[in-house]
Amino acid sequence: MRVMMHDRIEHRLPYITAPTLLLRGPRDAVSPARWVEELGTLLPRSKVLTLRSGTTSIRGVFATPSAPLWRVFSRKIGMSKPPKGIARFDSAATMLMALAHALHDKPFDSPSQSPMLDRLLPSLNRLPTRLKEWGYAIGGMAEGITEAQAGDLDMEGIAEWMVGEYPERDYPAAFIGSTNGALTHLTAAMGLPWLPQTFLCPVRSPHNDPDDAQAGFEQDKAVAPALLAA
Repeated sequence: MRVMMHDRIEHRLPYITAPTLLLRGPRDAVSPARWVEELGTLLPRSKVLTLRSGTTSIRGVFATPSAPLWRVFSRKIGMSKPPKGIARFDSAATMLMALAHALHDKPFDSPSQSPMLDRLLPSLNRLPTRLKEWGYAIGGMAEGITEAQAGDLDMEGIAEWMVGEYPERDYPAAFIGSTNGALTHLTAAMGLPWLPQTFLCPVRSPHNDPDDAQAGFEQDKAVAPALLAA
């Protein structure tokens, strides 16, 4: 303990560039609030949070109440990609990420969140129609979930991701509704968040004929109960 107390970590923290979450309990005698706040000012990319209850053993006794904080923080690192089950090419996800970047005062120049995909798409559009349709079908399947995964869709996780994309601060108002480009511009100008009332969840259907909508409906309607149960 004596050796540990003489290790002045304050001198090393400014060189740590990894995102860091500092958690403490309100009854934590080992890590006083003032000292933890000082550590937060020294770490370039840190977030300091105090749980409503708890002492020093955050990872042990108080692991359950602290878990959502770790999950939200991990999704915020570097403006995270949408979780499994929500399509990146969907307008709801794209506009939510664009607005979140605006409120973070960061540029948003890649709706796909994949620089490699952004470089490939112009070339894909120049291919013959059949090859282009094949390419987009493969891309859609890569974004989609299987019918077996539909019942395990993490709705709470998706909701947490949406809320977690925005800066953590008090807002005088928030918008909830369908995807709207004009509304996205308005909320960005007002500095307010917007949450979509729906999002696109693609489910893989490898034998579906895009020109026979009725057959596709009959073939895939069995997935609806699984999605509703999620």
